[in-house]
Amino acid sequence: MKKISIILLGLLFSFAAIAQDVRFSQPYSAPLKVNPATMGAENSINGKLNYRSQWAGIDNGYTTAAVTVTAPIYKQGNGSKLDLGIYVMNDQAGAFNNLEAMLAIGYNLRINESGHFLSTAIYGGFNQNYLEIGNLTFDDQYQVGSYQAANPSSETIMNESVSYIDAGFGLMWFYQPTEPANINAFAGFSAYHVNQPNMSFTEEEGLLFTKFSTQAGVKVMPEGSKVSFIPNIIGTSQNGIYELASGLYIDYAINDDFITRIGTWYRANNTLAFMVGFEFMHIYLGYSYDLPNSGLSNMAIGANTHEISLSYYFNQSDDIRKLF
Repeated sequence: MKKISIILLGLLFSFAAIAQDVRFSQPYSAPLKVNPATMGAENSINGKLNYRSQWAGIDNGYTTAAVTVTAPIYKQGNGSKLDLGIYVMNDQAGAFNNLEAMLAIGYNLRINESGHFLSTAIYGGFNQNYLEIGNLTFDDQYQVGSYQAANPSSETIMNESVSYIDAGFGLMWFYQPTEPANINAFAGFSAYHVNQPNMSFTEEEGLLFTKFSTQAGVKVMPEGSKVSFIPNIIGTSQNGIYELASGLYIDYAINDDFITRIGTWYRANNTLAFMVGFEFMHIYLGYSYDLPNSGLSNMAIGANTHEISLSYYFNQSDDIRKLF
């Protein structure tokens, strides 16, 4: 019965909660999944890799790998620009696998010379969900308490895979002066799955409900100090389920080329994540560990979550001071 319990546990956390979308403990390492308009705050070509292992001790748990590439494709002399972003993700949980590809395009408008910008973006995506039927077990395959794969099952699955198109948009204001300043700030709104695609494996309708997200943060850089403080907040709403996450990063500039970061994210009534990162010239490496704040940690040994991110900025010398 172990595999059945794991499948039910996965379904409970994947579909009954807001976690219909993958959630990263380092959310801005996959910025297009927070708000596609975040591209406006990046003035350089950059690539980001993510790998997340969640509950690996529970029948291999969840594994997620993602890559994000964003780049300005047209720049105007006043600082306005056109951006393009690509996001590809593979998420696996037991017999369930999700492949997602997203293409985003955005325009970043410089509002005034003091450093206020308004960024807008839209995205289109393709998703494929599929089940590895051979890895599933069913109650009626257990006879006299013993499981045999050869035992027939009356369970039927209409489709082993389902594909659908996804769409959404994002808006973001940010204050990012060209000259060094003590404060940078941003606030944004995004909507995902506005077309509410059907993701059911059966004849029954299973809609992926629209998810709304708001984000805000500020980067405080005291004059003459090597330390920067970056408090953040992200609120999400999906099908009547609400979640609030708050985070704090603290950066310390050892020198002009080497920055260290420690941070934490707290999801209300869910998890507390701790993070450490290092930025050296064009490269950033981050690691985070989640402490579950629910009964899961008491239900099973191995309910640990690790996440690694790697970023590379191809022309950072041409970049404005980063917000995230």
